[in-house]
Amino acid sequence: MSPLRRGLGILIGRFQPFHFGHQFLISRALEFCEKLILVIGSADAPRSLKNPFNLEERLTCIEGNLESFLSERDRIKILSLRDYPEDKDWVLALEEKISPYLDAYSPVLIGHEKDLSTYYLKLFPQWTECFFGSYQEIHATEIREAFFAGNLWGNAEMCRKLPLPTQKFLHDFEARPEYLELKIQAAKEIR
Repeated sequence: MSPLRRGLGILIGRFQPFHFGHQFLISRALEFCEKLILVIGSADAPRSLKNPFNLEERLTCIEGNLESFLSERDRIKILSLRDYPEDKDWVLALEEKISPYLDAYSPVLIGHEKDLSTYYLKLFPQWTECFFGSYQEIHATEIREAFFAGNLWGNAEMCRKLPLPTQKFLHDFEARPEYLELKIQAAKEIR
C-alpha cells in the first residue's frame, strides 16, 4: 500500500447518468484510498424520470467510463444496493456488503454534500469522511431533465458535463422504447 493512500473508499451514488462529477470523485478517491468501492444505489428502483436507467444499464455506462481509469481499474470494485423502507436497514445492508473488505481497510466515505438528497452521507458517523465540493456545478437532475425534454444535444454546456461513454450510452438509449415512454411522461409533468 502506498504510504500516502489509506483506507477503503466508498462512493455511493445512483449514477443516473454517470457524469464528470462522478469521474472527479473517483479520481480524488483513488488519490487518497488504496481501494474504492462504487455502490450503485436504488438498484431495484422501478424505471422513472428520477431513476430512468436500470442496474444493468448503469453498470454498462459506468464500466464504459471506468476505461479512463485503466491503470487503476483493479483498485475499483462495483457493488449494488437496493432501497430499503428504513434507513437503518439500508445502512446494515451496505455494511454487510463491504464487510469482506474491512479486515484489510478502514472505510472512508467519499462524497459531495449537495442538498437533502445526500442526507445518507451522515448515516455513517463511524467512518472517516472525505467530501469534496461540487465539480463544475454538475447535477444529474438537470441532465435528465434536458435529456427527456429532448434538448440535451443542443446544449453544448450540458454535453460538456458528460464523458463520451455516457454520451454514447444516452444516444443508444434514445433509440429504445423506454426513452419515448419517459419522454412522454416528462412532457406530461411539465404541463
